[in-house]
Amino acid sequence: MMNVDAFIVDGQPCRKRRRPGSPYTRLSTLPDHAVPNQASGDPSIDDPRPIPPIQPELEDCCNSGCSPCVFDLYDEALARYRVELAEWEARQAQREHRK
Repeated sequence: MMNVDAFIVDGQPCRKRRRPGSPYTRLSTLPDHAVPNQASGDPSIDDPRPIPPIQPELEDCCNSGCSPCVFDLYDEALARYRVELAEWEARQAQREHRK
């Protein structure tokens, strides 16, 4: 018997099979990006390096032509990560230059 899980596509549940424990089983569990802690007033104190998204396994795709596919979501998350990493590296270079 196949595992059926709700996957949110454009705000609507899409019932497709997903590998149990996959980070792509539910859209809400997708890793997004690291955000500096706004609680500390100084952003230089708490500016963590962005976390790369987890690449989906082949089994994470249900091969039903979902839109978006887990691989599309990963590609979007990877593009955001690359932009955030470049911005983070620029901030780190500025901090090193000021020292």
